[in-house]
Amino acid sequence: MFGTNGLVSVPTTVPTELINAGGFTSYRSTGWGGSLGINPTKRLIVSASYGKSNGSTIDPVVQISTNNTIITSRFEYRLRKVFINGGYTRLQQSVGTPGTAPLEVTSYYAGISRWFNFF
Repeated sequence: MFGTNGLVSVPTTVPTELINAGGFTSYRSTGWGGSLGINPTKRLIVSASYGKSNGSTIDPVVQISTNNTIITSRFEYRLRKVFINGGYTRLQQSVGTPGTAPLEVTSYYAGISRWFNFF
């Protein structure tokens, strides 16, 4: 799970104050996504993906909702033994009561690499 201080481990126990004695909590969630990759030229590879999930508890005492969206894209171009690559990732995550403002993280990267044949 991603929090304000970065990645946070998921707790393995539920706080006792959230458990309603004799109560029943049910979850309702949906998720979907897709990806696409193309190779328009012999040396260029481009790919992108999108994922979305929504969920909530069905309990009048504890109302928690989740909303997650992730978008990623990547490219790679080969010039003889040199690879030029780059990408983009955007994560939008909201966990808490309905109407909670989402946390959004965006990152870009670019790089150059070269391979060698030692044998």
